[in-house]
Amino acid sequence: MRKAAIVTGSTKGIGKAIALNLIKKGYFVYINYFHDEEAANSLKNYLEMQGFDKSYSIIKADISKKDGIIKFIEKIDFKNYNLCSLILNASSNGSVRNEFRKITEEEMLKIFWSNLFAPFFLVQSLADKMEEEGSIVFISSHVGIYPHSTYIPYGLTKAAEISLAKMLVKEFAERRITVNTVAPAFIETNMFPGNRTPEHLESIREKVAVHRFGKAEEVAAAVTALIENKYINGSVLSVDGGYDYK
Repeated sequence: MRKAAIVTGSTKGIGKAIALNLIKKGYFVYINYFHDEEAANSLKNYLEMQGFDKSYSIIKADISKKDGIIKFIEKIDFKNYNLCSLILNASSNGSVRNEFRKITEEEMLKIFWSNLFAPFFLVQSLADKMEEEGSIVFISSHVGIYPHSTYIPYGLTKAAEISLAKMLVKEFAERRITVNTVAPAFIETNMFPGNRTPEHLESIREKVAVHRFGKAEEVAAAVTALIENKYINGSVLSVDGGYDYK
């Protein structure tokens, strides 16, 4: 049977780059989104123009909620495809930037559901569906490694995601399924640079040893490397250009 991969949050940005890379490598890819119909339609048109119309399925589902996870999994064809790779990319964009004393319980619960609880329950729900010697990759963030006082809720979830991936290594060891994390820093996407000023962007760039921001395709290449190398397990791969090495 044909090998399949699931990439959550994958109609634009880093997720889209990961999905396209895996499709080009012969995977049947389940692409997921929830809000952006325009991005989903644009990706569909691109894939059909490139002759990949039989290499993907785009599924609309809010996987930040348990009922959305159930609906999403119901649309996966486990009879004709071997689920070899699960890439957990979907998350909140980290827009909760309140001062520490002003962060609310509602804000905390929302971002923890999007960035930690949802990936946890998705892996849990798909655990018995994964093929032996498969791979699970969490897309975390450099904010989960380097503390940032204005992104406390987001950073907490991303740090916890890294910890979760390490804990799952033992859970999947018997079936030789690797579990790793990719931690991108400043990657040019639909979300970054956003409305940052030229001065702000330059101050960030000065901290990056390679003197530039990253590309989504470079993160996708890192994910593919982790999928293909079966001896990398429990690792955190930073894709940050040497951030803070200057």
